[in-house]
Amino acid sequence: MTSKSDFGAALREVRLLKQLPQESLGPSQSFISAVERGIRNPTLEKFEQIAELLGVHPVTLLAYVSVRDGYSVEALLARIRQELQDLGR
Repeated sequence: MTSKSDFGAALREVRLLKQLPQESLGPSQSFISAVERGIRNPTLEKFEQIAELLGVHPVTLLAYVSVRDGYSVEALLARIRQELQDLGR
């Protein structure tokens, strides 16, 4: 699993790639700033809201953290596919 700071840094990168200000992502600029600095974690509901406002699927945002940390996209997708198959999906 990733740390709060890894998720926050990835969120900041995606937000900047999308050229969006912190204010555009949710409840308050100070909350988004705290998430990006690894001080706070969003609830699942807020996480989904942030992903929607970024224009990405929530899983894509989580995957970006892994890819950013060196995990290959192909390996990550293969693992997800296998785990879903193992779960009967």
